[in-house]
Amino acid sequence: MRTYEVEFKSTTYRQYTVTAENKKFAEERAVDELQTDADVSSCWVENAEVVRVLDPLFDSAWMDGDGKIKNR
Repeated sequence: MRTYEVEFKSTTYRQYTVTAENKKFAEERAVDELQTDADVSSCWVENAEVVRVLDPLFDSAWMDGDGKIKNR
């Protein structure tokens, strides 16, 4: 019988909706909410990275500036 190392990677996403003056403050407020969310482990918070900040009136995760679907 042999011994093996097995490495796992887990990627999950969380999204927070916040009210703020601009994207910079929205990100800061969302980070504050993430850090105080009782359902999120401290390890998850420590490794979290902001992927994007969207303004739903002007931005779309699936469309480009011309209203066409983005290639992924």
